[in-house]
Amino acid sequence: MVRESYTVKRLRTIISNVWLFTDNNGERYLIDSGHTAELPAILLSLRYYRVRREGDIKAILLTHRHSDHAANAEYLSKRFGANVYAHKNDLPFLKGERRPPKIPYGIGEFYDDILIIFENKKPAICKNVLPLEQFENKDFEIFEMFGHTEGSVFIYHRPSKILFSGDVLFTGIPAIGRKEQLFAAVKQYSSNVKECHKRLYEFLSNPPPIDIICSGHGPIVTKDVMEKLKSFRNKIASNS
Repeated sequence: MVRESYTVKRLRTIISNVWLFTDNNGERYLIDSGHTAELPAILLSLRYYRVRREGDIKAILLTHRHSDHAANAEYLSKRFGANVYAHKNDLPFLKGERRPPKIPYGIGEFYDDILIIFENKKPAICKNVLPLEQFENKDFEIFEMFGHTEGSVFIYHRPSKILFSGDVLFTGIPAIGRKEQLFAAVKQYSSNVKECHKRLYEFLSNPPPIDIICSGHGPIVTKDVMEKLKSFRNKIASNS
């Protein structure tokens, strides 16, 4: 997908989305790092897009700490010589200093429980992760969207008007298909889903201009984005 001189590519993953973003200076960033099971597919995708050696990735930005988004961050950081950044609230869990609260079983679909078993037994660890406050590219803006995890965020790139929404705002049902469907963070996976939905509603009440949504699960959204977000905000309000 091309927007002026910026490009964003979804790597060939199934469990969760990993986005390769290239800015107008040719610098490339990974948004999230995917599940351990998908590392070979991620590396093949990166190779296809000519990300092959140290220095080819400028930085890895994590929307949150869950293992389907953060499990490969440390490996990819070392492989490509790129710093990893996440919100400071998620750092104690990623560094292994605190054990994340367990996610309950038996609420969602069968594939949910498979991922939850992995998440509870082997949460993502990235000991070299840095706080997003130290990420110095001013073209990116970080919105604190706590409640999915303690440090879940939106990552917004101002010049390209691309929003990386992680699991706070989905654009499709995970592991089902690529049909577009906007919905908010799910209670089963969230540390405080009410807080997360509250912050999402507040964000959508006065959002920056958004041309593209790249979420943690679901297809890229490129058409009538602001209208769809306004409609979704009204849906949240009517359901509250």
